[in-house]
Amino acid sequence: MGIPCICVTNLSALITLTHRLLTYMSIRDEINIAVNAGWLVNMQPTLPSIPHRRIILVSSSLQYELETELQDQATAHRAGLLLNTLDTFIGGGLITVGGRNDDAYIKLLEPEDRQVWEIRSVDPKPSIRVFGRFAEPNVFVATNKGFRRDLGAFGSAAFQRAMTDCTREWVKCFHTRPAHTGKRVNDFITENVVDLRDL
Repeated sequence: MGIPCICVTNLSALITLTHRLLTYMSIRDEINIAVNAGWLVNMQPTLPSIPHRRIILVSSSLQYELETELQDQATAHRAGLLLNTLDTFIGGGLITVGGRNDDAYIKLLEPEDRQVWEIRSVDPKPSIRVFGRFAEPNVFVATNKGFRRDLGAFGSAAFQRAMTDCTREWVKCFHTRPAHTGKRVNDFITENVVDLRDL
């Protein structure tokens, strides 16, 4: 008696079967698949002394972009400071969550149902925005980035394109699985977080 085989003769049946298998997988399983396939990279703190209390997973395209900038003398300093900003999240540092007109560390972009967030690296200029979505509490998937000056006003075509690029990168890794959602800030970041919108 051999191992049973599932034979699929048409494409729509294969897609349905794949969707059912993915439905039963946990987000952790999907993260492991994406990391093992090279679609996502688990970002490490820049210094061994920084604890690893939260997780940032970086898309392979963003990882390549960061590595390229770190090797270029003209962009290495600013790229290094961006990594320091990301270390704040990874190391469990204080995270401020804000709205449109403040200097919070992270914010949920509008429309909120798209679940696209931006991490702000504001010092020094030029300011950088890292776009991404939460896979689960304390696990941020960083997909793409842009200089704030190049994004234009909020709602501009460039801003919308960056948000669309974020969701497109998410789909590459997680297919139809939606981003993590929640009603309160602590549903996304469980400790050492302040919601400036409540002040």
